[in-house]
Amino acid sequence: MKYLLFLLTHSLLFFSILLILMSLQGAIWIQIFSPFPSPYLWLTYIIYGAFYRSTIEAIILTYIVSLVATSFLDLPLGLFLCCNALIMLALLILKSRFMIIRPPFLALLTLFISFIYPVLHHVLSILTESNPNKDFEFINWFMCSTLTALISMYLYQFYIWFDSIMNKQWPAEVGRY
Repeated sequence: MKYLLFLLTHSLLFFSILLILMSLQGAIWIQIFSPFPSPYLWLTYIIYGAFYRSTIEAIILTYIVSLVATSFLDLPLGLFLCCNALIMLALLILKSRFMIIRPPFLALLTLFISFIYPVLHHVLSILTESNPNKDFEFINWFMCSTLTALISMYLYQFYIWFDSIMNKQWPAEVGRY
């Protein structure tokens, strides 16, 4: 019972951080930096979940992040969930083959994934939607990806700090940073 209460408390606090980040990305960023594209802050949650959570937790995290983030973004839920699930699958395969969990590696991985995500979204939109996205904004894509990678270094440090304060047990292959 005590473990279940701890897990529930940690999860709710962790997802409250997601809500704060998504409100920063979806509302506050537009008010402060109006013409400047916002970073993909939800992507850092998915990458962190893939490497610092068990497989089941990572999959559940991906679905919850997709449900929460879609209310802040102008994306269809099905397409967004499909893109996030494909990214999580690729990350879990990468995790099984290659395991470096330092924040600089995760920031480089975030840069790579954030460059791939808009292309994946665009291709899946063309393949699955009746009214696909036909505009691909290269400058917006580059700026969002670069900002995501720059901010992710600090976000991963924050996530690690939050997990250490909450005494979250990481998977055995991760160890402590």
